[in-house]
Amino acid sequence: MGQSKGSSLFLASSLMLTLNLISFERHVANVIWGCDQAGHVEVECVDESGDPVEVAEVFLFQFDGDRYQLFGPFISNMEGKIECEQELFSDDKGHYDRWIYARIKGESLGIARAVRFRNSEQVINPKHEVTLRPSRSVKGTVQVPPEFDPTKVRVHIQVLHVKSGDGMFDFDSLPRHERFPGLDTGLSEIFDCTPDAEGVFTFDDLPVNGRVYLVTHATGLGQSQWKNEGWHLEPDPELRIEKEVPVTGRVLTPDGTPASGITVGARLQAGQPMNPCHLSSFTGKTDSQGKFSISEVPHQKFTISIDAPDRKIVFHPQPDLIGDSSTGVKIELQTETPIRVAGRVVDQDNKPVKGAAISAIANPDIGFDSDQTNEAGEFNLLVPSGKVQLYFNGLPAGFEYPDPQIVKEFEVKKGQADIESVEIVLERSSEK
Repeated sequence: MGQSKGSSLFLASSLMLTLNLISFERHVANVIWGCDQAGHVEVECVDESGDPVEVAEVFLFQFDGDRYQLFGPFISNMEGKIECEQELFSDDKGHYDRWIYARIKGESLGIARAVRFRNSEQVINPKHEVTLRPSRSVKGTVQVPPEFDPTKVRVHIQVLHVKSGDGMFDFDSLPRHERFPGLDTGLSEIFDCTPDAEGVFTFDDLPVNGRVYLVTHATGLGQSQWKNEGWHLEPDPELRIEKEVPVTGRVLTPDGTPASGITVGARLQAGQPMNPCHLSSFTGKTDSQGKFSISEVPHQKFTISIDAPDRKIVFHPQPDLIGDSSTGVKIELQTETPIRVAGRVVDQDNKPVKGAAISAIANPDIGFDSDQTNEAGEFNLLVPSGKVQLYFNGLPAGFEYPDPQIVKEFEVKKGQADIESVEIVLERSSEK
């Protein structure tokens, strides 16, 4: 029997956070860059009764294999439709990933995603329909230390949910963080604002029934966060901002020399003292001496990791670091030569399984690497020393997630030989 969908999604969502500690949105190797095919994209705007919405302002984000490109604004016609003359695909087989934001300023807004996934061929919202629901303005405040100017703060909508039904998961969502390049910075005139001299800021066209995650950015200050707990945007947001915790150090290669051009990331962990609503990442890059500096980190535990462009060195992410604004965190990161874990994924008839997304982790909070199986069912993962577990975080249509979810486990020693010829058998789904 395969595992339940709920348990699979739970661990998958945890790993979506952790795997980016290493990859910082490094796309799997077999992604084909954006393909502009002849055609157009049609979006249909409707109200909660399903009737067309005229004169809606519509924006369309299309993934090109690297980032989400913004098109618009378009204005919906009497039939509630707009047409974007440029149609982007993520490969030459017609797969796509698109996000839609629509609004009638001061009245309503809608969010939708239309996607055809590569590994499962599942299609979500093929009609590119977006439902507009009532909106409202929200006024909030920021508080900064006495020597700082609130007008130098940027308040950023990190995630926006619009309630679409009575169920727990009945909402449409727009993510605007680093894991969605292009979405994170797009439409800043709508999703970002600057407080006045009194620290007061206002967002227009937020959902009457929804949830918003706010974060702040300012030089010399640590990130502050806020979200409403229920589905109504009450009480008004209040963000208290403190001085940043400077994170500095250097990265060394396995032979002890400075490692330049390495991206170093600090990702917030859940829990006290801040209880962040979003596990944000903050990054810096090493110079010729291997030194790095990371800014805007708040007083909260975080995990530090690296991303080496040539993937010739790896580092076991280090969790539970925390500092204060006066002392900061100073750390030296000693990297090592990666060990390759390679193998193939097959079905019960020993036929290769293409498009299975497999990840190497230490635990649900620390990820190492990820890959997607090719035509021959093969995968390659690069890992540091220590405990390594393999887990599927995406399967093609017709296959069941394994139970237990961890399919292989190794104790990797520094400098050992690569681990090859790993074979994993997946069961086909019994559902018709």
